[in-house]
Amino acid sequence: MVLFSFRQDPLSPSPLCSCDLESCGLSGSVWVSPVGSKPRNLLLLLHGLGDTAAPFAQLARTMALPQTAAIALCAPIALPAGLEGHMWHESFESDGQLIRASAGERRRLSSLQQEARTSLQALLKLLERAGWPAHRVFLLGFAQGAAAALDFALHCGCRLGGIISVCGLLLEEYLHEEEAVALLAQSAAAPRRETPLLVLESVLTPQRQALFELYQRALCGGRAVPPKSTRLCKAIEIGGTGAMPSSPEEWQPVMAFFAEHLELTAPGLESDPTLQRIIAVGKAGELVLGA
Repeated sequence: MVLFSFRQDPLSPSPLCSCDLESCGLSGSVWVSPVGSKPRNLLLLLHGLGDTAAPFAQLARTMALPQTAAIALCAPIALPAGLEGHMWHESFESDGQLIRASAGERRRLSSLQQEARTSLQALLKLLERAGWPAHRVFLLGFAQGAAAALDFALHCGCRLGGIISVCGLLLEEYLHEEEAVALLAQSAAAPRRETPLLVLESVLTPQRQALFELYQRALCGGRAVPPKSTRLCKAIEIGGTGAMPSSPEEWQPVMAFFAEHLELTAPGLESDPTLQRIIAVGKAGELVLGA
């Protein structure tokens, strides 16, 4: 059972318009307003390689998280050769083959830093000016979008509301010693962020487990991960073929994560010191609110 205290912000957060998103290099992104409640939290959805914002805008509408607006983000880099779709970092060789991680290969990392990280940092600053504090901003990324979300969480310099990574982790380049050492050294010099993380993977192979553990260490400032850290970082195997969750059972951990970490208020009762509870997660993954 999760408790949320009632609060009242000095100013209600404001929605962003398409020109705001374009100014961050995120043209084609879609704002999704909540139904029947004033938003307090904001969910950013990051699609996978070659996709667009539209399916994830529909996902946000289907999830219908309470008191939560959403932005289905469109990645800043268009696919090459005039193909429809976008990507969060450079992904292709000149012959159309995917760039593979190898020692000394930094094109994907450099592109992720120059494009995705820069755009997301600009968006976060814009959101803060519009009344959306970072600790109430959540990111849900799929595949390449998940890699972008995790990279941003480690480099944004603040605590976010939470990250949900579906079939995606840090880029494999980070498993090479030089990149891993640099990441952990940078994390040791930065303030502790402790952004909660939920990872959903088809299968946690040894390589995927190593990337998850590296993220945990980086999140803890390069130090060893405390034994009781599952509340902060949790990884779950969901089976399947690397697609988005499609059943209530697969969505249940996601909705339970939001039940634990969303910050909610009871409309019209902000001055009341009582508490509102999320009392259950329904069979279809919806949140059940109660007194």
